[in-house]
Amino acid sequence: MRAPLPGIVTCLHGVWGSDEPSAGTANISSARLEELLSLLSNTTRIVPLADLLERIERGRSTYGLSAVTFDDAYLSVRDLALPLLERHRAPACVFVVSGAAREGARYWWDRIEDLHPRTRPERWRQLEEAAGLPQAYRDGQPGDLGPLRPLRQWLLAEHRGRAPGALDEGLSRLEEELGWRTAQRSMTMEELRGLGRHELISLGVHTETHAALALLPDADVHREIDSCYRALQDQQLRVLPVLAAPFGLVDSRTARLAADCGMRSTLLVSARSLWGGVTLSAVPRMMMSEPRRGWRLLLNLTGAADAGRTLLGRRSPLAPPLPSATS
Repeated sequence: MRAPLPGIVTCLHGVWGSDEPSAGTANISSARLEELLSLLSNTTRIVPLADLLERIERGRSTYGLSAVTFDDAYLSVRDLALPLLERHRAPACVFVVSGAAREGARYWWDRIEDLHPRTRPERWRQLEEAAGLPQAYRDGQPGDLGPLRPLRQWLLAEHRGRAPGALDEGLSRLEEELGWRTAQRSMTMEELRGLGRHELISLGVHTETHAALALLPDADVHREIDSCYRALQDQQLRVLPVLAAPFGLVDSRTARLAADCGMRSTLLVSARSLWGGVTLSAVPRMMMSEPRRGWRLLLNLTGAADAGRTLLGRRSPLAPPLPSATS
């Protein structure tokens, strides 16, 4: 029996099976995805993202509705998530990084998160030093956010979310030394063409290089969005004019520039449901990670956590703060 829950848009990434677990918390197991889809199916009506956005645009209620999205167009979405989406008759929108899709690239965050547990601490420090990680980021990041936090924030703040050549080369050498590399990779354009024909799947824009748009000049923001949108259209793929902001980093300028590029809506990453109303320029999505499960998951999906934070004057921000050496 479905409960009258506030509208929600979920944000997922890669999916893994028991034979190839992922260390990255943004990627979830197929068992956890099954749990999420079952919960959504039992408490909401899962609708295409385009339908939910249309209701927001027209000022209609989104109560009792949900939409499922996947960022980065991982191959594991086709191989592991799609059978579960079919079982639950759950439509989903997959956001594509067009540069990664040209050859099915592996993303730097999956590489570092999956390599780190397999690497000796002194060898990892050597990797960071060769890449140029400043001491200010080691000293300035909260220790309880994990050992990879300094490297991640440096890549976001100083390199706009793109891995510099020195880090890419260092990761490749380390992968060769270990004889191992992450299983998670982007789909190729050919693989996306096959997925895009499925009745449950729509595609959206996730930029050309997965850059942190809020940290780029106007012209570069235009280029990132427009080149991705055109690349997908050139492949004769059905693509929604909807932007999922990489890393969830977005501001009013980014949303305005996205609209200039023909984007109907900009999606964020936040702990918020659609409770309280939203606009198309800033649609929050709840990140669904591997540790989030059970009553904690239900608390977020019902909007109870969001409502409680609002009553206490602590409602979650629509987007994470911009990265720096100390944040």
